[in-house]
Amino acid sequence: MCIRDRRRIARSGSYETYVIAGDEEQAIDAYGRTTEPIPFAFDTERNGEYVVFLVDVDRGRASVMYDMPPLVTRLAFGGGHRLLSLALAGLAGLLLLLLLLRELALRNERLWMETGCPRCREQELMRITRRTSDRLLHLFGIPAYRYRCRNCTWEGTRLSEAGRSISPGASITRIEGLR
Repeated sequence: MCIRDRRRIARSGSYETYVIAGDEEQAIDAYGRTTEPIPFAFDTERNGEYVVFLVDVDRGRASVMYDMPPLVTRLAFGGGHRLLSLALAGLAGLLLLLLLLRELALRNERLWMETGCPRCREQELMRITRRTSDRLLHLFGIPAYRYRCRNCTWEGTRLSEAGRSISPGASITRIEGLR
């Protein structure tokens, strides 16, 4: 069984301490159980610095941890596991949300290149240089490219697996009067 105790030392300076488990006849120092313990010496450099006392009752050993950054002391020995658990749960939730948004974007057929221009419904689009936002979408596994309509002035992002430079446009069989 390991016991830990975190104490805030009011004034900076040099200190000595003993670890007593039970009564004064059952002291514990760095070398084990003893009736005449060797004191732990430690120094604090700042007022209000935390010092952590660790006692392993099963092995009969003790130690003092000091000169740690306040954030490390608070996270490791001051209930920081709750904060870290909440942070990890938040990251997992954010990852789940990003995966859900990715799936919604990939299933939205209005964003695919084959749907054509949203203004004039022209099917033939020409690929142009991507912006940073398009490249960022690509990092999340969304095949986003930048296109411009050949008929009107619209330009925007469309999803395309192949990233073709020119969309296939209307099929030949749909054009009338061509023989």
